[in-house]
Amino acid sequence: MSSLPSPQVLAAELRALGLDLPPGPLRVDGYGDSPELSESLLALIREGRKRAGTGLLWAMQADGDAMPQLGDIEIVIDHEHRPVLVTRLTRVQQCRYDEVSAEYAAIEGEGDGSLEYWRRAHWNFFSRECRRIGREPDPGMPVVCSVFELLHTVPPLSAQSRLRIYAAIWNEPDQAAREHLVPLCLHEDAVIIGPGYRFTGHREVLDEIARFHRDDPGFKPMLTSGFDVHSGWARFSFVLLDSTGRQVNEGWDLVEFTPDGRIARVISFWGVLPAPP
Repeated sequence: MSSLPSPQVLAAELRALGLDLPPGPLRVDGYGDSPELSESLLALIREGRKRAGTGLLWAMQADGDAMPQLGDIEIVIDHEHRPVLVTRLTRVQQCRYDEVSAEYAAIEGEGDGSLEYWRRAHWNFFSRECRRIGREPDPGMPVVCSVFELLHTVPPLSAQSRLRIYAAIWNEPDQAAREHLVPLCLHEDAVIIGPGYRFTGHREVLDEIARFHRDDPGFKPMLTSGFDVHSGWARFSFVLLDSTGRQVNEGWDLVEFTPDGRIARVISFWGVLPAPP
């Protein structure tokens, strides 16, 4: 699988969702070469039946992928390049295709878990990989067998998680990560409105976040409430801290969602509410 998102960008997304990765080298991986195969293999991992994955070394070399290593933390993506699982490699071995054992095939857990099924399914998959990279499949072709433990299952995006991402992007220092995160939470025509400002669309929002980091270094908006969500709307409160951690302002946001669950509009109110008339 080529053209994968970087581990650092996906790690920023998981942090925004409140999922901190354990220490260890990060890598990104996926399963299968079609949406149907990808989802079926991911389902086996979620069910606990599949605890290993096998790659064709020739394809890794052709794609410029680093060899998996013991202890690697893998962010597993689906066919749409969305992070869905986090695993840790507990065993990595390189061998010939025809040297893979029945014990390993059972750990990989596909089909009936037999070596016969493993050889048939993987011969078909590796043959497609060989065609992709201009090689001929061979019983002696080198494969990389990786056994893993499942650390996290990443839930699908929801209104709550999109709000978490929106709150996190204002404190994200990495531009590449912000470029990845903004489309996850904001509709392409989203509008952010506050006293004296209005930003429309991903580009204007990204430019404003960059300006905030440039002109107010060390300042951080911090949540002071959870997210109150219903009927396509949400609200939450926050404070703005300066570089010393001192509160310099406070406010709350009113959020409207699109039918597909992304943020369509944010209306920000700053300062304390006025006294009753």
